[in-house]
Amino acid sequence: MQGNSNKLKEYTIAINVLNKPIDFNTQENGIVRIHAARLRRFLDVYYKEHGLVDYIRISIPKGTYIPRFSRNFNNDFDPSIPNISRNKSIVIGLVPFNHSSCNESEILLLKGIELQLMTALMKINHFSVISFQIISAVVKEGQEIKKIINDYGLDYLITGEANAINAHLRLYVFLLKTSSNQQVWAKMYKKEIINNNHFEIQDEIVAQILEQLIGFSPDWRLS
Repeated sequence: MQGNSNKLKEYTIAINVLNKPIDFNTQENGIVRIHAARLRRFLDVYYKEHGLVDYIRISIPKGTYIPRFSRNFNNDFDPSIPNISRNKSIVIGLVPFNHSSCNESEILLLKGIELQLMTALMKINHFSVISFQIISAVVKEGQEIKKIINDYGLDYLITGEANAINAHLRLYVFLLKTSSNQQVWAKMYKKEIINNNHFEIQDEIVAQILEQLIGFSPDWRLS
C-alpha cells in the first residue's frame, strides 16, 4: 500500500515477520511458503463464509507474497447506494466451561454439552460458528479472552461455570455481547447425575440453551 511491494519477498518476510536470523536460507527452509499457503486457504474459507458480504476481497496469488485488493464479486453491495440492507452473519464462539470442582466423570459430561451445543448452534440462521477446538486450543495457550474476540471477530461469546457436589451439577451459562462487553443473557441449570444419565442431561441442557437463544432475537431461528 506504501509502494514498497518489491520488498515483500520470502527472505524479508522470514527476517521481519517470523524473526528468523539474517543467515536464514529460503532454499533449505520453506516456513514462509508454508505460512503463505495456510494464509491463502484461510482467506478462501473466510470469503466463503462471513467474508461473503465484504466489498473488498484480499488475495495472495500463488508465486508471490504481494496481496491483491479487488472487488468481491460474491457480494452485491454497492457503496453508492445509501442505507442498503445486508444480512451479515453473527459470529459466535464458545469458551470451555470452567469446572474447578468437578471430577473426571463430570468433566466428560461438560465436554459433551460443549460439543453438542456447538453442533446445535450451527443450525441457527445467521450464525457463523467459530470452531470450538480452535478456541479451546487458544485458551490452553493462556491467551486472554479479549484477544480471542479480536482475532476471530466474535460478535457474541458463550461462557459458563460449572459446580458439582455429590452428583448434583449446577451449570451457569452466559451470553456476552462483545461490542459492549454486556452480559445479555444468563441461565442456571440444575441436574442430578444418576444411573449414567449423561446423555439425557446433555440433551436437556442443550435443548434449553438453544430455546433460550432462539427466543432472544426474532432473527435467530432454526434453519
